[in-house]
Amino acid sequence: MILSDRQEGNICIIDIIGEITGTTARNKHFNSYIEKRLEKKKPIAIALNMEKVEAVDSFGLGVIAQLYQLAEEKKIGFALFQVNKDVFSSFNLTGINELASIFDTEEETLTSFAKKSKD
Repeated sequence: MILSDRQEGNICIIDIIGEITGTTARNKHFNSYIEKRLEKKKPIAIALNMEKVEAVDSFGLGVIAQLYQLAEEKKIGFALFQVNKDVFSSFNLTGINELASIFDTEEETLTSFAKKSKD
């Protein structure tokens, strides 16, 4: 798994390439990577770009749920976008799709947070 981050306005976007599994998430220190970005950038929201995520196992689903909880604790938005059909099926089966906002595109994600910040 390869992680990179970028800022779009006041939203932190994490681009993920590969699989989110127990092995890759632990090896890349996935949660601590994101926590450091949140502390450094102080965004109003975090969005995971899932376009190049090939698979998510049960550990990976747990990691995403933990990130959602972290966003809730910090009172910031959390979303996923460009989720492929197989990964979305896993989200649907486990209820992640009911926790997190899932968008088709990055533009939709950014627009949604822009609307929320105006409210």
